[in-house]
Formats: sequence, C-alpha cells, structure tokens
Amino acid sequence: MIQLLKLVLPIILSYLGIMIMGIVDVWYVGKVSVEGVGAVGIGSSIFGWFLVFGLGVLSCLEYLVSHARGAGQVQMQHQLLFQGVLVSLLLSLPLTAGLILISKNMAHFGIHPAVLAQTQDYLSWVSWSMVFSLVFSVFRLYLTALGVTTPALVILIGANLFNVLGNHLLVLGRWGVPSFGSQGSAWATLASRFLMMLALGVYIWIYERRKRTLPRAWSLSPDFPMIKRLFKMGLPAGLQMTFEAGVFALATTLAGRLSPADLAAHQIVLNTASLTFMVPLGIGSAAAVAVGHSIGMKSHREAVEMGWKSLKMGAGFMAFSSLLFFGLGEHVVRFFTSDSAVAEIGKQIFLIAGFFQIADGIQTVGTGSLRGLGDTRSSMAINLVGHWLIGLPVGGVLCFYFKKGLAGLWIGLSLGLILVALAILVQWRRKSKALLEVDHWSLLRS
Repeated sequence: MIQLLKLVLPIILSYLGIMIMGIVDVWYVGKVSVEGVGAVGIGSSIFGWFLVFGLGVLSCLEYLVSHARGAGQVQMQHQLLFQGVLVSLLLSLPLTAGLILISKNMAHFGIHPAVLAQTQDYLSWVSWSMVFSLVFSVFRLYLTALGVTTPALVILIGANLFNVLGNHLLVLGRWGVPSFGSQGSAWATLASRFLMMLALGVYIWIYERRKRTLPRAWSLSPDFPMIKRLFKMGLPAGLQMTFEAGVFALATTLAGRLSPADLAAHQIVLNTASLTFMVPLGIGSAAAVAVGHSIGMKSHREAVEMGWKSLKMGAGFMAFSSLLFFGLGEHVVRFFTSDSAVAEIGKQIFLIAGFFQIADGIQTVGTGSLRGLGDTRSSMAINLVGHWLIGLPVGGVLCFYFKKGLAGLWIGLSLGLILVALAILVQWRRKSKALLEVDHWSLLRS
C-alpha cells in the first residue's frame, strides 16, 4: 500500500493542477459577470471533450512504457516516447480544426444569447492550446510510467501561478492592462499550457542525460507498426473517455438552453465534481502503471492486489467527497458567485451529485486497472451504453419533457454513472479472477 501511495499522491496532485487551471478561469470571469461563468464553462467543457479523446488515445503509453520498464527494455521506452509525441501532433490537427469549426457555428446550439458571444471568444482562442496539452500529456505519461511523478507536479504548480497572474491582468484588468473578459482568460490559459509543455520536455532531456540513458539520436521518424499499435490500443480508451466526458459536455450545452443562473449553477457543480474526480483519476492512472508493471514482471497476483487496493482507495476518498457535497454545497457556490438564484439552484444540484461520487470513483479506478491489463475495449462499450443510451436520455426527458429542469438532467447523469460503475466492477472481478487462475495452473504444472 505504501508503494502505491508514493506513486498515487504526485499523480493526484498533478491532475488537480490541470483541473485547477480551468477553475481559476471560471472564478476570475465570474468576478466580471454571471454570463461569463457559463461562457467559460461551455467553452472549457467542449475543449475538454475533444482533449480527453486525445488523452485517451495516448493513455495506452502508461501500460506500454510501464510494461517495457518491467521487462527492462530501455530502447523500447524511448521509441514509445518518440512515437507518442508524433501521435499527439497528428491528433492535434483534426481536434483543433474541429474546435475552431464549432466555435464559429455555436449560434446553432441554442445557447442563451447573453452567453453566446463570450463562449465563442473563449473557445476560439483556447482551441490553439490543444497541441501543447497533448504533447505535455505524452511527457507526463512517460515519466509516470517510469515512476517519476514529482517534476510534472512542480511544473503544473508553476503554470497555475502563471495562469492566476494572467487572469488577474487580462480578465480583471490590472496595472494598466485593459480587461478582456473571457477572451483574456483564454490567452492566459494558452500561454500557461505552452510553458508546461516546454518545461517538461526540457526536464526529460535532463533526466535521461543524468541517468546516462539519453538516446544517441532523438528522431521522430514514424514507426508505422508502433503507431498502428498505439492507435489500436488507444482508440477504445479514447472513445471510452470521450463517451464519459462527452455526456457532461453535452449536458452543459443542454443546460445552456436554460437560464443563465441554471447554467452558472451547473458549471460550478460540474467544476467541483470534476475536481474531486481528479483524485480517483490519479489513482486509476497509478493503478494502470502498477498493474502494467506487475504484468510485465509476470507477477499476476501482485497485479490483482494492486487493482483491488486502488479500487478501495478510490471508493474511500469519494465516500468522503460525497459527505462534503451534502454539507458544503451552498458554501462552494457562494465562493464563485454572490448571486442568490445561482446559490439556490446549485445547493440542490450538489445534493444530487453527492449520490454518484462513490460510483464515479469505482468506475474511474476500475477503468485504470483494466487499462493496466491492456483491456480498453470493455470500458468503451460500458460507457457507451451507460451514459449515452441510458443516463443522458433519461436526464433529457426529465429536464425538458417532465419539466424537472437542471435537477432532472443531473438525476439522469447520476443514474448513468452508477450503472457504469457496477458494470466496470463486474468486468474487473472477472479479469482478475482469470489472472489468478493462470497463476494457479502455472504452479500446478511446475
């Protein structure tokens, strides 16, 4: 457990650092207007929807690099890093183009007119940070798979401080700089993500040189068989993460059809839930590395133990999180805005969100453990059914047909998450049992 905690804590803090950057944007823009909260919320949700697809495709690097590390294949580790960077560059092209296209056609989404213009301003600029985010993620995943987690955390702290300064100047308008509102917030985030990528890339070069493992040639020549392998493993994970994040991005767009107060409350609760989600996401990432490393060393029993310990850790934290949602929801809303209508709506939504916290922890960590086994397809199918065929339709019907408003939308989202968690848990139990049986028969044969 101590070994797992040493790996988990820096990863969790790194994910929190990524998430806090978006929360800072919302907080600063919220000081200017309630409409700005919804605008940055919609823009960041759509950007996040596209980003998580790329992150999902790249997430297989955790398994592949940790597996190569367990097998002592240093050259393979470097080759995976090179090809991962190349894949991230290839992915960023259509993803950025898609975001810009959406930003120019948002008038067709039915978003409240008071929110629309600011949303377009924010999204059109923040779209250009896609390539920086993906390359940074390749660097972070590579180091995480090697058990090196602190540098990414330190760099994220620095980037967040830079983002705070940028928002302070460009959103509020300080020290002679005019206020640019949501557009200024996007500029600050864009610059912060570029600096993150650059700093972590420099660190990897220093790290490899110090370890005397620096490759003689840093080449990005495409290795098509390896690229094919990365896409074959990563595409199901990318689709799984897209299905999960996409349902919340679409829910945010649907909330944009309600009042600005509803949208602001939705975004505040979603940001808070996303913040707590970073903890099991970090645990799941550590589980993927630990399980993949154990599989590489042919230690199946240890892989199963790491998976179950990670699940207990994730569920335990989210149980505590649900209590905070039940007791402190209204106080969290008032931290972002003094609007009484937003506070009243947000308090109700926090109570609903509190019920799915444990399920969110189980499905996230379970997905990471399955990824450590090289299984990305089952999570993809489970998320498609649970979120898109059950959760979102139920939420939409409750919200618009039965006139339950934002609360109805969140009830549907909660139902989908609970069903996904149960299915992921069953799949992990089945896979882990099969691994232990392999070990059992191996012992009998020896």
